[in-house]
Amino acid sequence: DAVNGVISVRGVEVAVSSKSINRVHNTPNSLTNALTDLKLDDHNFDEIIHLLFDGLETWQQNKRGNLMEFPTASLIVLGKIWHTFISSRLLPTQHCSEVTKPRALLLSFILQKRKMNVGKLILKQMMMVARGATKSIWYPNLVTELCTRAGVPIEGEMTCPGRRAIDER
Repeated sequence: DAVNGVISVRGVEVAVSSKSINRVHNTPNSLTNALTDLKLDDHNFDEIIHLLFDGLETWQQNKRGNLMEFPTASLIVLGKIWHTFISSRLLPTQHCSEVTKPRALLLSFILQKRKMNVGKLILKQMMMVARGATKSIWYPNLVTELCTRAGVPIEGEMTCPGRRAIDER
């Protein structure tokens, strides 16, 4: 149970905060006018669509007509590269074939070289995982690094749960 951004692991207090996460990633901690939350209502998605596509606006809509996601294949080339990074490091997902609105928002900030507080974004995602919002365990390398930096004794060889090889069925 995290209290004040500190959790106890094997008797060692580990800082889990946006500041400690930013230290691991060597990213700035306090930024003025930086993206710290994925509040979608605050952004113009028509502009985001224009930035991310070469004229191929293919948003998929729900029954109410709200924009939901679009195929990754429709992104500009640089957008595809950054989407892979976002989907593996910032907002992990098991399926990269669709770009959701939060990922589109992050893509637009990256492509426009706008400020974002990576630590706060990741911390909010970690808190969602901790609350059981997802069934997967994300950020295992980050958690291990935070524990290592705090001096948590690591016994034996550390391995992440394996995935099947590409050619295995």
